[in-house]
Amino acid sequence: MLEDAAQAHGAAWRGEPPGSFGDAAAFSFYPGKNLGALGDAGAVVLDDSLMADRIRLLSSHGRSRANRFQHLLRGRNSRLDGLQAAVLSVKLRRLDDGNAARRRAHARYVEELAGSRIELVTIAESATAVHHVEAALVPDRDEVAAALRDAGIETNQHYPVPCHHHAAFADHNRLRLPAVEAAACRELSLPMGPHLSLEDVDHVCEQLRRVV
Repeated sequence: MLEDAAQAHGAAWRGEPPGSFGDAAAFSFYPGKNLGALGDAGAVVLDDSLMADRIRLLSSHGRSRANRFQHLLRGRNSRLDGLQAAVLSVKLRRLDDGNAARRRAHARYVEELAGSRIELVTIAESATAVHHVEAALVPDRDEVAAALRDAGIETNQHYPVPCHHHAAFADHNRLRLPAVEAAACRELSLPMGPHLSLEDVDHVCEQLRRVV
């Protein structure tokens, strides 16, 4: 089992972190992630030495570690350079504090938007979330986003087109996934980040309540 832990830095399920459930887990260090580098970066964690050797080969053009002029596999260039590793090593020290700040911001959103027509993500009791994004379902998404933009509040849409509606997956476009399709039309990502103060969240919620 391979875990997609791309946005799960510091998360947990029943006290266990990503990377402890499957045979391997992949983390993204894209600059926008909770633990982000200065550019594209990522890592795979695992405890299988044979699989680790194969991944190292694939990430370095399939080049033999014993003889750099020999290529054993058809690989690619996905090596993490030293500068990115240095930046990540420094930022890693602040990851827990940043995630705690994100949890405080999410809790404030839940408190301030209770009883409204805005639906926030529900967190299972066994989960420790890190709130990479603050995804909400809102009515009239485009109109709400425009009104917030006019009020100086930036929002985003994550995955407004379901995967099975993309041309790349045309062989699956006959699928009917009503929950996914409904969410894709209503999802609005609200401001979220470790820099967000509770006063900032209050302001966003005030404007949301005004327009919804």
